[in-house]
Amino acid sequence: MGSISPFTKEQLMPQTEMLEIKKQKGELFIGLPKETHFEEKRISLTPDAVAALVAHGHRIVVETGAGDGANYSDKEYSDAGAKISYDVKEAFACNIVLKVEPRLLLVILF
Repeated sequence: MGSISPFTKEQLMPQTEMLEIKKQKGELFIGLPKETHFEEKRISLTPDAVAALVAHGHRIVVETGAGDGANYSDKEYSDAGAKISYDVKEAFACNIVLKVEPRLLLVILF
């Protein structure tokens, strides 16, 4: 005499469950100040990268002239959706500030 179950064999098998994942779109507020380290010409984001971030709802503040050393103009950053600021404090006031690590200068004396 077997046990009687109110469930079918299919109902007792593991079932795939789809859970709804709520996408949380948080806005990033990113500042790109001009690099001040001696002979530093790099910048953390190119205008293309800025455009991609802006397209996803983020805001970028670029200090004027920040891309000059890397041959990127303020206009290129502005066209990509960044705000150009003439006040370095505005770039540093962002939630995230991107800067490059200064290059290490190695001097060997004999």
